[in-house]
Amino acid sequence: MVENLGKNRVDEFIDLYDLIQKDELEYIFRGNFTPEIVKTILDLAHVTLESLSNVFKIKKKVYYIVGESLQNITRHSSEIFSDSSPDNFSLFASKKRLKVLCYNR
Repeated sequence: MVENLGKNRVDEFIDLYDLIQKDELEYIFRGNFTPEIVKTILDLAHVTLESLSNVFKIKKKVYYIVGESLQNITRHSSEIFSDSSPDNFSLFASKKRLKVLCYNR
């Protein structure tokens, strides 16, 4: 089982490396999400969505989902994890998709 977890982690880093090499990554954040970080990420997401699509309904829904997800992390995460490892939270945004990863022990 530990080998599987390690392999998944390695695969994740390989995928990330491939995105960086293809210059398809818009931004990466790794660390604890604070209200200030969430605001900055939402501003970046808004700019990215503006440049990606002319479809207003889709942009609005994606922005809402990203915002709610990030705000839920900051509002509902336990104070125990406030000084936790930056590996607990990551955000990857490529030109085609946005991925928020959370880890909670």
